[in-house]
Amino acid sequence: MIEKSRKLPIVKSLLAGVLAVALIWFTAGPVLGLGWHLLHHNYVVYRGFTIPIPSRSYVTHTSIGLCIWTLSPGAPFFNRPYGSTAISKSIRPFSKDKDYSGFAEAMEQAAGRSGHKLIASRTIPLGDRSAFCLEFARGPKQPRSLMRCAIDGSDIFVSYEGDSRYLSDVFDILRSIFAPVPPARS
Repeated sequence: MIEKSRKLPIVKSLLAGVLAVALIWFTAGPVLGLGWHLLHHNYVVYRGFTIPIPSRSYVTHTSIGLCIWTLSPGAPFFNRPYGSTAISKSIRPFSKDKDYSGFAEAMEQAAGRSGHKLIASRTIPLGDRSAFCLEFARGPKQPRSLMRCAIDGSDIFVSYEGDSRYLSDVFDILRSIFAPVPPARS
């Protein structure tokens, strides 16, 4: 039988280990964002575009493009707000006149399968072109919001899923991709 005085350090060590794992688990998202910014600064270059990354976010590269993640403390392990913005290349450039109705119908069907309902259709001016975005929402289950954006005259497609609190980041990203380049000073 282990003496009482020998049990106490073992229990303290186990408790400290459990608390350390819980703290790491709870703060994983914000720590990833901070670490990414320390290594990569505040932007990423994708297909020749400089895209600013919000300070609380980090970037992963996938086979179809890049994904910008924003995680609240506790996400993704608990039902906490998060945001995931994917920027990818489509098969061909989007044309509002030719492609919008098919795009809208396909997005509504896909979102409807997960219980999301269309709540807004937005046109976002991007210099000499526009992004056409469809926003969907559903109840308390994450992801609460979905948004899909096609950019007229471009083969870049932006999709978002997560909490509506991070939608403004998507609009900032969209505006930055096609921001007019100031003329060079001579």
